[in-house]
Amino acid sequence: MMNNNASAGWKGYDCPFFTPVCRRVLSGYCQAQGFLEDELTPTAGIVYRRQNVFLETSYDSETGLNFAPTLIIGAGVGKYGEDGRPSAVPFWYLIPANLPERGYTFWKFKTEAELESVLVRVRHALLEPFAAPLLHNFDLLEKHIANFGAES
Repeated sequence: MMNNNASAGWKGYDCPFFTPVCRRVLSGYCQAQGFLEDELTPTAGIVYRRQNVFLETSYDSETGLNFAPTLIIGAGVGKYGEDGRPSAVPFWYLIPANLPERGYTFWKFKTEAELESVLVRVRHALLEPFAAPLLHNFDLLEKHIANFGAES
């Protein structure tokens, strides 16, 4: 059950089942790609890392109790380098605008079963076709990050 206590502020919109469901659905895929769980985000999303590349999967808590998945892929320690420039790119940026998968932020979930369904869809429709090439090609990943930084 989600905490929707308004007095709790944004913490009232936590999704307590995100981490275990994410581990169950995505950790095997990430491990097969050579990525291991490195840390949890402030909203209990998971950062998977292989050497200097990371994949962060989480959810947008600002969407209230109808959560939306978020995905970030990057190089280095975090989303921003010491110079303040992006060292990561939101996943929607990598998907061509004409593909329906670009709207993955509208794949909403409220329950564990819905989250599991969304994450299975994320794995098959997003990670396998769009992330896999970047997870194994650091130069291409850096090119996308640089393009995103120049456009933002």
